[in-house]
Amino acid sequence: MKKIIAIIFMISLFVLILCGCSAEVKENPVTDFEYQKSENSDYILITKYIGTSENVVIPAEIDGLPVKNIYSIGENATEMIGAFQNSNIKSVVIPDSVTSVGSNAFMDCSSLTKVKISKNLKSIGYHSFENCVSLKEIDLSETVLTHIGDFAFMGCTSLREVKLPTTLEYIYERAFYGCTSLKEIRLTESLKIFGPGAFADCTSLETVTVSNADRLNGLSQPIFSNVPSLSKIIFEEGYTEIDGYAFFATTSDIEVIIPASVKTIEPNVFFNYGSIKFIFKGDCPDIGNGEFHGNVTVCYDPDTKGWDECTWKNDYKIETAKNSAK
Repeated sequence: MKKIIAIIFMISLFVLILCGCSAEVKENPVTDFEYQKSENSDYILITKYIGTSENVVIPAEIDGLPVKNIYSIGENATEMIGAFQNSNIKSVVIPDSVTSVGSNAFMDCSSLTKVKISKNLKSIGYHSFENCVSLKEIDLSETVLTHIGDFAFMGCTSLREVKLPTTLEYIYERAFYGCTSLKEIRLTESLKIFGPGAFADCTSLETVTVSNADRLNGLSQPIFSNVPSLSKIIFEEGYTEIDGYAFFATTSDIEVIIPASVKTIEPNVFFNYGSIKFIFKGDCPDIGNGEFHGNVTVCYDPDTKGWDECTWKNDYKIETAKNSAK
């Protein structure tokens, strides 16, 4: 009896393996796409999807040339039509040959739930995934992406997880505006420029982690406005100066982790209409002109330096705790 069961198990396993192999996803036929050659005829630009399959695998090569661009057609920005715009696709695999996803490329693809991104992707154009309301996650961490364009993921209301690469330098205006399911974001160390409202109206956003090289400094407009669920901001060790208006006019009760490396804070960064608790890991920093706004608590380790002589802390509620970063 045991031998029979073992034989049945092995046959079932073999069938499953065969099924898995036969179900392997293949590239869509070239006839599913309209395309054109680049100006120098050295690569292919996909200009329109004309197929009927809801699950698309873009070919890596057409007519012996690599496919490098998911393109848009139009005379100007307001007339651009993306290659997959407003189609009924549910999933798409973008091959590693692709380096650019153009403006409006997947705009208004309301059924799109899964995107596999090219590892060689360098840029995502404006409005490229706007209103992809079924998209739940986007993993860009293995790409060489440097730019995310204006409004790129705006209105992706089901987007719960975003992983950014360490190569990313620019997140432009309202790139993730209205991503109402997004709960946390880590801003990677390569970032140099943020557009205003990049994460505005992300109403479920709870945690923001700021790496030690992020260029939040000098921002003249908030990038996290109307984030009523925000409860924790973590600045990683290595950050030395915090200024700008990135978190200006927040409204929730927030805990802010300030690493020992921080030497200076400009109070307007945290102009908050709720309560805010600063947890300092190290010595007392300087604060610039002005004062913290809101119901402020300052928590620090009494074994660190400078707090006995600190005068600005006396304007706020004070807590002391050993290893205050916990």
